[in-house]
Amino acid sequence: MPPKPRTPDIASTLAEHISVTSIGPDTFQSRFNPERQGNTASYAYGGCSLGVGVQAACQTVPEGYLLYTLTGSFLAPVLTESKPTISIRRLRDTRTFATRQVEISQIQNGKARLCVIMLADFHKKEKNSVLEYSVPPDQLYSPPESGKCLTPQDLGAKMASDGIITTQDLKLYNTLFGLMARFFETRQAPEGISASNLHGMAKSQPAPPHQATLPLTQKISGDWFRSRTSLSTRADHYAALAWILDAYLTFTPLTHSGMFLDDVSACATLDFAVRIFSDEFDLSQWMLRELKTVAGGGGRTFTESRVWNEGGRLVACMSQQSILRPKYKERGKGGKEKASL
Repeated sequence: MPPKPRTPDIASTLAEHISVTSIGPDTFQSRFNPERQGNTASYAYGGCSLGVGVQAACQTVPEGYLLYTLTGSFLAPVLTESKPTISIRRLRDTRTFATRQVEISQIQNGKARLCVIMLADFHKKEKNSVLEYSVPPDQLYSPPESGKCLTPQDLGAKMASDGIITTQDLKLYNTLFGLMARFFETRQAPEGISASNLHGMAKSQPAPPHQATLPLTQKISGDWFRSRTSLSTRADHYAALAWILDAYLTFTPLTHSGMFLDDVSACATLDFAVRIFSDEFDLSQWMLRELKTVAGGGGRTFTESRVWNEGGRLVACMSQQSILRPKYKERGKGGKEKASL
């Protein structure tokens, strides 16, 4: 049989997925449509916007200027139906620093809609540092190729075989997170919560014994990840790092509470901050991520993740404040009543 033709607006590699095309002065468009992850609707994964936004910003700074901070807010959902436009405003250009305002918009219902706004800060690489240090992970994790760290798909298949989740649950999980599996190889560290309950989908699974009695703010998950395909430029690595950092953070509070997305009515990022501490990383090599939630209340949660290279150097961290709304419960003929937080 002849090979199945590729959908023209869907990227086949991570580098393509986060690539942009210049369409005017400091104006870019993603080369491919964004795709969904973590939902079954037509809403695009937030990491798609972060990736192309970082890629576009990197095209407007001189060689040698390194991204160190990315902050911003999601103002509206990006849809999977068309390519977003990225507009760059140059706020600062000095001998050592550059700052870019990044606006990501999309034509929705015939009108341009602003969906994401970000500030990207760059620093020209210094020749020397007074101090060099970074914090280690909160606990030791099994190495990615030790045989103890399974892919989420293999974990799910084992849980389905053991009757812990249904085959329909497994199919849903693989659909929800198929985009990440396409671009990244990920391995769940067995010392973390997410490996024991498949990010909350296996609700009857106990937490690892050493975390079972911990309060929510002390529970942690860890995983290893690396890009399935090569990334040729520093901008590609920054864009891909922003892309992967967005994964799992929003629903980590649910995972660490033994809950999943079907237990709430809304779970989405409001604002975020990415801090990059080192340019000494290669996403084609194994990276370790650790996730922990910090606070929750008022319908919002605040969660953090940290990423180290295989040599143990802290490379980046990301924090997110997210909306977390309870499910509506039936109140009989009178309609629906909102469940309390």
